[in-house]
Amino acid sequence: MGAWGFRIATIVAACVLLYFAPLIHVTRIEPADVEGRFDAVEFAEAFWTERLLPATADAASATQVAAAMEESAAKAGEQYGVRVGVSRGFLLFLRGVGEVQAADDVGVRLSLDGGGEVRLLSRKVFGSTIRDATGLLKPSESPGSREYNLIANEINRLATERAITRLEGIAVGDRLRFAGCTKVVSAAGYKPPLEIIPVLVEAAK
Repeated sequence: MGAWGFRIATIVAACVLLYFAPLIHVTRIEPADVEGRFDAVEFAEAFWTERLLPATADAASATQVAAAMEESAAKAGEQYGVRVGVSRGFLLFLRGVGEVQAADDVGVRLSLDGGGEVRLLSRKVFGSTIRDATGLLKPSESPGSREYNLIANEINRLATERAITRLEGIAVGDRLRFAGCTKVVSAAGYKPPLEIIPVLVEAAK
């Protein structure tokens, strides 16, 4: 074998070796690997079932809050609201019972027992209003900010699937028991009614 033959044989042998024992292994990274052991779906499900729904019994009365907002949204925010960071606005976690006065693509407007009105929104939910309004969940309970946002997304999904869809087919005159969350962006710019993202919708007597 000449010099060229020896070189060709060496190259062929190297190619065979690399085929069966590559220097670099390419492995697909699954979402679960990216998130590590944290499962936002599982976390949100447990939060919803074990903490959020039980807490609806202790949410502020929508009737009382609506009346307080009419008098002074700023004072109502101080008394009933939850503030996150340096925001000028505040979040509310409310419950109530009322009769349907109107229903459209935006939501269902209720006349509350005891006075006042609210609107239960039927639109797609974005943001972190539900996650933050209850004051039940702290950022330190998730591995990081990304996971904290994933929790908010999953909670929004649960609200859509388990509460908002129950507004479909609601008719004027129906009576509903509800709990939900809302964000008042600015007390100075507040205009009634309170627009609530429902987390609980039930037929009421």
